[in-house]
Amino acid sequence: MIRPLERGTYYTEIIAQLKKEIANGTWKLGERLPGELTLAKQFNVSRSSIREALKALAYAGIVESKPGRGTFLLHVLDAPEADDFDDSAYAKLIEVRKLIEGQAAYWCVQRATPQQIQQLEAILREGEEDGDAALNVAHMKFHAAIARLADNPYLTRMIDSLNGEIKRQKEVNFKMLPREDRKEHWKVLEAIKSGDPSLARRVMVKHVEVFWKKGYKHAPATEETQEQ
Repeated sequence: MIRPLERGTYYTEIIAQLKKEIANGTWKLGERLPGELTLAKQFNVSRSSIREALKALAYAGIVESKPGRGTFLLHVLDAPEADDFDDSAYAKLIEVRKLIEGQAAYWCVQRATPQQIQQLEAILREGEEDGDAALNVAHMKFHAAIARLADNPYLTRMIDSLNGEIKRQKEVNFKMLPREDRKEHWKVLEAIKSGDPSLARRVMVKHVEVFWKKGYKHAPATEETQEQ
């Protein structure tokens, strides 16, 4: 049952309560969630607070917004899954992502052809007018393409093995929304296009760190990776 919120807890509490309702089976897979106005009244918050929370859930792949139709449940959460990804586990995942995705960007600069790098730009331009769901797909494709262009099958397998954990990370990391994340992707692309592999690695590491810092209050200090 949704409870009204006290001032100052809006964003995270709305998301937490909606996740709890989903885990409890309040809405079935494919079912339409209550509208923004209805939820705003139930939570005793503004529609803009509800809208931002729903955008975050859409980015996490939990719901899907269909213009003119409403917001629909896309992924059913199990009760333990809603809560068991704590700060410590998240921090360790970020450490690994920085290591392997930073190196992927480094090798991408060294090994990708100019034509292949143009493909990265094409990916970032995909779905510009199609809403947050399309941006989320482009996000995954962009990171996967960089790993592929690094031309090391072992590194690619390592990244693929993390995809499940990265998806769970997104389900609890709500504060980086797709369009904001896209700005970081353009910075990574420009670093790759510069032809400087060390710069590309640093910018990719910073991109992953920004994602972390947006999600938790106790983010680790920025770390510079050692040049290899």
